[in-house]
Amino acid sequence: MGTALTTALQAPVEERASTAAGGDFDSIVRLYQKRVYRVVYLLVRDADAADTQAAALGVAPLMRGRRDNGSGFTYYDTADRAGVVLEIRQSPPA
Repeated sequence: MGTALTTALQAPVEERASTAAGGDFDSIVRLYQKRVYRVVYLLVRDADAADTQAAALGVAPLMRGRRDNGSGFTYYDTADRAGVVLEIRQSPPA
């Protein structure tokens, strides 16, 4: 199953783009847009609470990272259901 994280890291579009003629640009862009999901980015006050709430709704994390101060991010597996990957971020305390 391809996700926004794995799809964006695959190279076929870039390899093809490096050898394409100028007239192929539109088709290359359309192909890239079909392979990469859109990401909705949200700032939250408490990333751990957001993770708990997402789990209660049956939304699984794709990737998660936290610093010692509690700040960090989570990508959720929402692409198949919502058409976008949901990302939350908690900024470091001031």
